Amino acid sequence: MGDTDLETMANVTIGEYDYEDEAFDGVSDPAKDFVDSLLVRDKEQRSTAEQSLAHPWMAALTAAEATNDESLALEADEGRERKASLNTAKQNLATQREHWEEQKGAHEFLFDRYVK
Repeated sequence: MGDTDLETMANVTIGEYDYEDEAFDGVSDPAKDFVDSLLVRDKEQRSTAEQSLAHPWMAALTAAEATNDESLALEADEGRERKASLNTAKQNLATQREHWEEQKGAHEFLFDRYVK
């Protein structure tokens, strides 16, 4: 790190950096190793895109995303089921209302009985 953003960028550019700043306290060692594999000045020694995607930290991240995608898919299915249930309830209520309105005068009698 550096005292300023410019100094930090200069240090990274010349390959002199560390993870001693408190900003990196919550960063895992595998994540730091991944960054280290990318911040290599000699491009011949630097990780390729293929190597980077195969890095254990990336593999774990990809597995976590896949699990999250499955969870999201299940939530979406549950949401569709709830929506279908609500639509069915809405249709049933509409049908009941139609039947109720067909009974001319019946609801007036029913309510009059309770009002008196």
